[in-house]
Parts: sequence; structure tokens; C-alpha cells
Amino acid sequence: MRDDLRVLVVAFGLLLAARPAGAGITGTGVDAPTCVKLSANKCVITFNSVFASSDDGLLVFLRLSVADKVVANVTAWFENSVYVAGDRFGAGFPVACGTLGSGGNPALGAEYVLKIEPGTVSGVAFTDTANIFCPAK
Repeated sequence: MRDDLRVLVVAFGLLLAARPAGAGITGTGVDAPTCVKLSANKCVITFNSVFASSDDGLLVFLRLSVADKVVANVTAWFENSVYVAGDRFGAGFPVACGTLGSGGNPALGAEYVLKIEPGTVSGVAFTDTANIFCPAK
């Protein structure tokens, strides 16, 4: 590698490393998160789509968690946005439906938090969440 190119690569790396985690992230979201009952105490969390956007083209991943368990990692390559259709995650993310009132709503079952964590080269930007109630078992 030529010396001038090495200097440019190192300088770019130092510039990226100096950015605070999450700099440049402009939005995240999940469309229509839903919990569907499959059988007695088996439910599944689904959604139409999930996205993250950035104004600087440094988005490199999108991590999804349900109940603090990582359920998906989507890799990007220095993108301005990441959009994933919900059907890319198969039938969804299996969870227990829970008993009546177990999630705090007396008419429903368990409540789950879907976390959306977009990341840049500097790390996780921030966490966006969607609270989802399941039908009771």
C-alpha cells in the first residue's frame, strides 16, 4: 500500500473513532409490532418492518432484542438507512403468552419490550423500544 494511502486510511480511522457513539443516527422505528397466540402458552412477536436511519452514512448494524435477549443482528455496510421487512425473521420471535394480567394489563397476558439498537462505527447509538402485550394463555 502506498504511504499516502496509509496515512489517509489511518486518518479516516482516527476521525471515526473520535465520534461519540450514535452520532449521526436520525431515527429508528418498528411498524405494527404484534403478539399473536399460537397455542396454549405459545405466542410469537411479529411486525411489518423495522428501520434505522443516519445522516452520515456510517450505519453498520441494527440489533433487535426481545426481553433483553438478542434475537437478530442485521449487518450494514456504511449505510444511510437499514430497512428490514418483518417476514425476513421467519415466523417471528417465540415468547410465552403469560397469564391474565401478568404484564400489568388485567385484560392481557405478558408484556415484552422489543429493543431496536442501531449502531455506527462508534458503537450503539441509542435504544428505541416498543412495548408489546400478548394475549393471555
